[in-house]
Amino acid sequence: MERISDIWGYAYEYLSKASDIVDPLERFKMVIAYGVSGLHLIVSMAKPFNPILGESYEGRFPDGTKVYCEHISHHPPITRFYLKN
Repeated sequence: MERISDIWGYAYEYLSKASDIVDPLERFKMVIAYGVSGLHLIVSMAKPFNPILGESYEGRFPDGTKVYCEHISHHPPITRFYLKN
């Protein structure tokens, strides 16, 4: 579950800056940069991804954003997220 939330770890870096940008094109570029920023975490898994049903994770990013995750279905694998800032 922690690895899943790591994908969202760049939100505070890019999306908070994007919210302050007035120019729509520059704001769009910042959002796209956020979307691409976590991809390197997906392509190199150290072990098989197989969370346990009911497994949950709670964490906090450097800007104070809280993340809550819970694995709610095994087949198909479904994980619910809640980000709060």
